[in-house]
Amino acid sequence: MLLGILLLAPAASRGEFQVLWQIGGEDNPIQFGYYPRYGFAPANRVNDPPPGAATRWPGDPLYNPTNNPAADDDFYEAGFYPSGFNGLTNDLTVPNTEPNNAFKCQLMTLDQTNRIHFNLDATQAGNLSRLRVGFELDLGGFVSGTPSVLGESFGAHDIVVRLKNSATNCTLMARRVDRRSRIVLDFNARDAQAQAGPNTLEFVRAGPDAANSLSWVMFNYVKVEVYTNALEDADGDGLPRWWEEANHLDDHDPLDASSDNDFDGLTALQEYNGGINSTDPNMADTDGDGLTDGEERASRPSGAEASAFISSPRPTRMAGWERTKRPGSFRRHDGTTPFRCGNGAIRAGARERSGRR
Repeated sequence: MLLGILLLAPAASRGEFQVLWQIGGEDNPIQFGYYPRYGFAPANRVNDPPPGAATRWPGDPLYNPTNNPAADDDFYEAGFYPSGFNGLTNDLTVPNTEPNNAFKCQLMTLDQTNRIHFNLDATQAGNLSRLRVGFELDLGGFVSGTPSVLGESFGAHDIVVRLKNSATNCTLMARRVDRRSRIVLDFNARDAQAQAGPNTLEFVRAGPDAANSLSWVMFNYVKVEVYTNALEDADGDGLPRWWEEANHLDDHDPLDASSDNDFDGLTALQEYNGGINSTDPNMADTDGDGLTDGEERASRPSGAEASAFISSPRPTRMAGWERTKRPGSFRRHDGTTPFRCGNGAIRAGARERSGRR
């Protein structure tokens, strides 16, 4: 069984994200004996330095059954990685994505980082492309004290997600996770400076870590999807295709940009707001705080919501988030979330949602 799945089929012409690669499975049925991380490698309590080594499959010209590299903090999807990338001193060719036992499914106090390396083509990294990172942290815990005492909760974990390549070190998410969470991050490839060629998705557990304690959190799955023409605007109304489709509008009807389907005083184009702190054009009070989106837009200063998100550790009834029908679950109402790239600028374009399943 291959742990990572590389999409070989061409992307659909419209209307959907395509899976580029996936590690693990999203299904997590409630049944006796089911273990979603079957075959994954545990943490080795070491922060392995890059570039790591690719675990090979039988049939690979470099496969050596007596000296096959073990799991480390670097997981390579199939592809070519040139010398200099991720600290490589020689070119690296990976004919097949590393097997599941090369993926370390834990982030913990002594083993804080996972790096997943993958390639994008020119279209996937292009100006019209939108990327989606999805993952689930479904188990967490901690032990503390001397002697050690096992904690009775998920624990607190400051998780940082970055997209990295030779041009950027872009932070897509930096927030505290303290419950089972399924998280989705949407962003424009150009905003994160994704590159044609090799890129890295880095996950870090940055803390907190008290004295005489050990904390851990575990992945169920990680995947990356791509929508190569998401930012096309076929009708020239100022609304990108992905946003129109997500909000039940028509990318071939230029008149819907001036519609006000929820009667909140804002047109669809005003609700989109250039992709920054967008609101739902079909819901008058997107965040459910008793004020319509039009009233909030008129009363708040530009950029206030972005600053509030960056400084807040978790999306609990803060501006720009709405409670979903699932208990304990929230989602960003606007389809966008600020994120930071290597130059420190706050950019808009990522979406994040998490909560219990």
